Amino acid sequence: MKNFNQFETYQQIKKNELSLYDFDQEHCVIRPCLSITLFFKHGGRAYVRENLLELLNAYLAEFGQFIIAGKFSPNKYAKKNEKGINKIKDHLINNPRNLQTYCEVSSGKTAYDASEYNFSMFLNGEFTEDFHENNGQLYLAGHDAGTLSSLKMHFPIDFFNDNAKFDVFKQFLNQACHRLPIRGGYAGISLSLPSDRHAYLPQEYQIAKNFSGLDMNSYWFVEDTKYVVLSTRGEEPKLEFFPYEYRENDGGKVEFQGFIKSTNWINIFPKIFFDRVGGYDKAIQQLQRKDIKITDLDDCVMIQAGENPQLGSKEQGLPEAYVFVNKVLKYLRDPESDALQPDLGDIDTADENNTKVWLNRFDINENEKNGVDPQQSLRLYPDEICPKTGWWDAPNLLGRKQFIQQGEKATGPHQTEGGNLVIWYWRDINNQ
Repeated sequence: MKNFNQFETYQQIKKNELSLYDFDQEHCVIRPCLSITLFFKHGGRAYVRENLLELLNAYLAEFGQFIIAGKFSPNKYAKKNEKGINKIKDHLINNPRNLQTYCEVSSGKTAYDASEYNFSMFLNGEFTEDFHENNGQLYLAGHDAGTLSSLKMHFPIDFFNDNAKFDVFKQFLNQACHRLPIRGGYAGISLSLPSDRHAYLPQEYQIAKNFSGLDMNSYWFVEDTKYVVLSTRGEEPKLEFFPYEYRENDGGKVEFQGFIKSTNWINIFPKIFFDRVGGYDKAIQQLQRKDIKITDLDDCVMIQAGENPQLGSKEQGLPEAYVFVNKVLKYLRDPESDALQPDLGDIDTADENNTKVWLNRFDINENEKNGVDPQQSLRLYPDEICPKTGWWDAPNLLGRKQFIQQGEKATGPHQTEGGNLVIWYWRDINNQ
C-alpha cells in the first residue's frame, strides 16, 4: 500500500478507461469525475437557499459555458438557455419551504448522458408550524421534517492533471462547507451517471469493486438520514424533538446519533460521532499524521486522508492514507447499512449484502504481513494467458464472471459493443 500523487492517479484513471458508452456510442453513460457530496440542515430556510444560489452562481460563473441542460421538480430533464437556468434559480428560492425541492444544472446533453459538470440539490421541507404526533412528540416550526438536504457537484476528472483547476475543485468544497449548515458528506473520485441512471447501476458497482478509492454514490439522496443527530427536551406529553440539533446546553439531550457512509478522501461528520471511540480529543490524537488534514467545521469535523484523492486500482492496491484514517472511522459506520443501490434480482448490484462488503473494503487485518493487500488483484486482457486459477469478472461486460484455469487464455471480446476495452479482474478461487 502507498499513496500516489494526483498526476500518477490521473494516469491510472486514463489507463483503465473507466468511461463507458452505450451500444450506439452516442451517449457516454459512465465517466469518472471528481465529486463533492454534502448533507445539511434547514434546506427550507431562506438564508440557506440564498447561500445555495450564491454557490450555484459561482459554479455558473466558472463553468457556465459548459452548462446546457437541467431540471427542477417536477419537470423533466431538458436543454436550458439562460431563461431556463433563471427559472431553475427562481424555483430554488421561491418553492414553498414546506415542500421538497430538487434543482439541477448540467453539461449532459440529455437525460442519457453522464455529465462532466453537474450541480444538483435535494432540499427537504421543514415544518411551518408546531407539529404534534399522536405519541406526544412535538416538532417545532422551522425544523427539518425528518431528513437532511443535500448538494452534489461534479467536476471533470481532467482537473487532476491541472493544479489550478484542481485548486478550483477544492475551493468549491471549502466554500460550500462554510456557507451551508453542514451535517456530513464526503468528496473524492466517483462515477458520473446520466440523470436516467437506473440501467447503469450494475456497471457502477462492478467498476467500484475494482477501484477501492472510487466512491459509489449515484443514489446519494438515499443517504439523507445518515448523519442524523436527534435531540430532545422536556417530557411527554410535551417532549420536544430537534432533528439534527444539539440541545444539551439548554436542558435537552442527544437521543440518537447517526453514522458515516464509509471512508473517502474527504470525510465530514458531526464531532459527536467520535463519542463511539472515546471522544473527539482521543480520536483526533489517533489521526495525527503529517498528510492527514483535520478541519474544524463548528459542530462537524472534516478529515482529509492524504494530499490527493486516490483511485485504488489493482496495481496501486488500497490507498494507504484511506486505510490509516479508516482505522478510526470504521467504528463510525452503520453496522446495518442499507443498500446503496436497488436490488435488481439476478443482476449484480450494490444490494444490501454487497453494500456491506464494499463499505468494509478498507478494513484490513492488523496481523497481516506488511505489504499484503487483501484487495490486491490481477488483471487480464482477452487472449492473454491466465496467471492464476479462479473466478474473474469483467465490469464492462455487465459484470460477467468466468472461471479460468492457470495457463488458459482469457476469452473475448476485446471490446464491448460500445467500444470500451474489456479487462478481466481476479475475484477469488471460490467466487465469494
